[in-house]
Amino acid sequence: MVAVIVCFAAIRWNREVKSSTYAEAINNPDKLTILYRPICPRCHRTLPRLFLEHCLDSKGEYLLNANKLSKKQLDNLECRVTPTFRYKNVSYNIDDYQRIDKIWIDSH
Repeated sequence: MVAVIVCFAAIRWNREVKSSTYAEAINNPDKLTILYRPICPRCHRTLPRLFLEHCLDSKGEYLLNANKLSKKQLDNLECRVTPTFRYKNVSYNIDDYQRIDKIWIDSH
């Protein structure tokens, strides 16, 4: 059962990363946008748990690799450190899991 959940989370992560674009994220503030960096220790502490716990949530989110965005795009998304969670034109540069979970629940 654990393997199935991990598999669902990984599939969802990959699907969202491949289909998310900066233009969609900036033009749709009512959908959660998550900015991450593949080698960020803060991202590695919070995002796997978040996706494992919410792998079956039906509403998607945008996942953007901050390394692939320009400085101007990062500034527009108010990304100072990763992970950054943006919802309703407000950016949260946090790694406090309880606050992140609340943002996820509010956005889904």
